[in-house]
Amino acid sequence: MHLGTCQFCGRTNVLINKEDAWPWWLSRAVLDGSNKPQMRQTRKDGVVERAVRMKKRKKREKRMYTVEHVAHIACRDNCNGGWMGTLEAKNKPFLESMAVSGAGCQLTPEQVALLVLWITKTVMVFDVMDSRATFFSADERNGMTYLKPPDNLHIWTFRALSNRYFSSDPHHFFGQRQDGLFVSAFSFTANAGRFGFHLLACRGQDWYSRKLLRTKPGRLDSSLIPIWPTNGSGIKWPLHDDFDDPDLIALADRFVVET
Repeated sequence: MHLGTCQFCGRTNVLINKEDAWPWWLSRAVLDGSNKPQMRQTRKDGVVERAVRMKKRKKREKRMYTVEHVAHIACRDNCNGGWMGTLEAKNKPFLESMAVSGAGCQLTPEQVALLVLWITKTVMVFDVMDSRATFFSADERNGMTYLKPPDNLHIWTFRALSNRYFSSDPHHFFGQRQDGLFVSAFSFTANAGRFGFHLLACRGQDWYSRKLLRTKPGRLDSSLIPIWPTNGSGIKWPLHDDFDDPDLIALADRFVVET
């Protein structure tokens, strides 16, 4: 813990403590329910990391689980120990079982709204941890302290076939159309055990209605459940088929700039 600037609320000279990109309670639950506990971080170099740590204390062997995505980016009192903690606590009762067992469920409109906020917060944490190319602005992260997702955001959820790992696959893509319009977009595909989500954000007014991006057809498009923008109703989860590893790879690469 140290004094610094919070990457979410923007306050300076405040106590900054550890923020887990994947919450501890979720990583523990998923790894406990796996025959081969592991965490897979999908990157271009295909890095695979184990996520089980053994520790001896007082002559007893204690199993410590960790997913190695931790950063000191959020303040202890207002964010990490405030709205972020509250958001985790409200999502845990239904999200944990979705991730571990993948059991079908019916989410209420209130639960869908909570899930949208949790997904957006999680993606922003991963994003700000990537110092090479952060997509979301400080103003957009600050908006989350008021529980307001950024504009120009679309989110889908789905069920993954395997509950054995965590994966995340961010894509930054840029392009210039023939009419000279420059398009900047960001997608993030991830799963925590059997719970998966797919997020798309793009710069530019009315980008979605103007079809600035083209969607590649996928085998399981009908199994994606749109949850943001919301129509104010609940959802049935999952819809149809489960996504295996090749499906996840294809999903992460489904958008291209329309020239």
